[in-house]
Amino acid sequence: QIPAVDVSNAVRGGVAIQWLFAVFIGAQRAGSRHHSIDQESLMLLTVPVRAVALGLLSAECFRALAYFAVPVLLLGGAFVVASGSPVMAPFLALAVLLFLATALVLGFALGLLAKLLVARYRVVAEHKSAFSFLAVIVFVGGYVGLQNFGGQSLTALLGWLPFSWIVDLAVIGSP
Repeated sequence: QIPAVDVSNAVRGGVAIQWLFAVFIGAQRAGSRHHSIDQESLMLLTVPVRAVALGLLSAECFRALAYFAVPVLLLGGAFVVASGSPVMAPFLALAVLLFLATALVLGFALGLLAKLLVARYRVVAEHKSAFSFLAVIVFVGGYVGLQNFGGQSLTALLGWLPFSWIVDLAVIGSP
């Protein structure tokens, strides 16, 4: 038997850091040139824009699931078997799906916002490489800093963010 352990804000904060990273990757993918639909002019004439956006977002969700499904099933299954609590399996799966869905939706929206800024403002369009480089340096620097030098207090502060409750959902039914 695995002894019972309280889920602390430091654990929630650690998951929050990974969620922010997933949002960043989603925004980067949605804002890049490689993430667009085929036959854009024809598609936007025949299908509502909301349907196109939902299709792109769904494709991104399935792509993320393709990367994460096997590791999550193996690690989650091992944890469920080791804890002896099969009741937590559906909650763990729901938490993973919500983690991916919320991160991808916010990342998709931020990536489209970045595309809109480039399309609307000439200064941003002229210096988009510099802005992109600066955004990557700031985010990756903050990510590495939080992972290595953040300490328990800063990570615990991230545990108070609203999306950190996914950790609590993942451990429902555990001992």
